Amino acid sequence: MAPGRDGRLGSVIRLNCDNCGQMMQARREYAGKKCKCPNCKSIVRVPTPAAAGPPGNQRAAAGIGGDSSQKTLKPSLAKRLTDEGLEPAERRTIGISGLCRRIRTFLTPSYSEVSLFLMSVTTFFVFSFNPVVRQRFVDLVFSAPGIFLAGVYVIMYGCGLVLCVYHIFSSREKSSVEKYLMLFFAVLTNGISGICAGVYIFRHSILWLAVLPIWNIISGVVLILMLWFEAIDRECVNDQDATAGQAMIGFVMVLAVFLACSSLLRLHWSITFSICIAYSTSFERAIRRLFR
Repeated sequence: MAPGRDGRLGSVIRLNCDNCGQMMQARREYAGKKCKCPNCKSIVRVPTPAAAGPPGNQRAAAGIGGDSSQKTLKPSLAKRLTDEGLEPAERRTIGISGLCRRIRTFLTPSYSEVSLFLMSVTTFFVFSFNPVVRQRFVDLVFSAPGIFLAGVYVIMYGCGLVLCVYHIFSSREKSSVEKYLMLFFAVLTNGISGICAGVYIFRHSILWLAVLPIWNIISGVVLILMLWFEAIDRECVNDQDATAGQAMIGFVMVLAVFLACSSLLRLHWSITFSICIAYSTSFERAIRRLFR
């Protein structure tokens, strides 16, 4: 499957990648099957001919042949013609809903196997090399409210961490439950790292420098609340398989950042944790471009 290379429009199905929007086309015998996007390597399901439309409609949508009245308008022109027939109140409603969709898209995270693996590695480093973190974890688990947390949330968090490591070396498709546990781990890791770092900086910074820690705290709380109220779901976990080479490069990069922050700069564990988690996503994007 490749974008725009097959001239036999009647024998192909046109589709877009759900992850990067890349336009593609596939032969009709691949309908209903999964394939990889040539741009971002995400897994895409080829729609059936009924969902994609008959060949004639594909020709009309492509603007090739047929009656000119059947050609599809450009999205910008179609939107302008549609908006001109609306009342001002309806336009405001559409504008507000569009703004809400953009905000939700901006806030909705996306986690790949590499970024999840790097988050799990960072969590292991912080827990292993910081006795303060281990002691606080033990105090939480064996406290009165911690008994319930240990029975539910801590176990879910641990299962998500293990799955993030397992799937970096496995090509098996993730189940719905596995995706949710991995999402639970990623959201709590990002949220807790942001809140802990924000609280520490807020306590040790000048008042006018408190903007950054306050933003970290708000971001962490919002992310956890989005998971709690199901504003984000397991689809945030990408199905794209990673390679061992990508995992090793990411591991070395995160290890270097962790050692630099904890040993050379001697930063507080919460700051180190937050920096490494933030770099996990950045490293994942860089590694993806490197292997593209």
